[in-house]
Amino acid sequence: PCLGRGVRAQGATMVDVAPTLLHSLGLPVPGNMDGRVLAEAFASDYIALNPVRRGSPLAASGVEGSDGYSDDERAEVEGRLAALGYIE
Repeated sequence: PCLGRGVRAQGATMVDVAPTLLHSLGLPVPGNMDGRVLAEAFASDYIALNPVRRGSPLAASGVEGSDGYSDDERAEVEGRLAALGYIE
């Protein structure tokens, strides 16, 4: 097994769960993901054979233009919202 038994990860927080889970699945951890891989939770031979890999940063969310809508789709949604009185 890749996980060590009876290990206590000192200083671990909830944000460490996602990067640790990604690493346990053999996936790279996005470069801008908060938290750290809890390497101490893995068997030492597993970490030696499977070092933590960093991947591309996650795409920013909440940035204007990154909502997934095309300009035409955005205009249609805004038109519908205006017709309903939600926006002017």
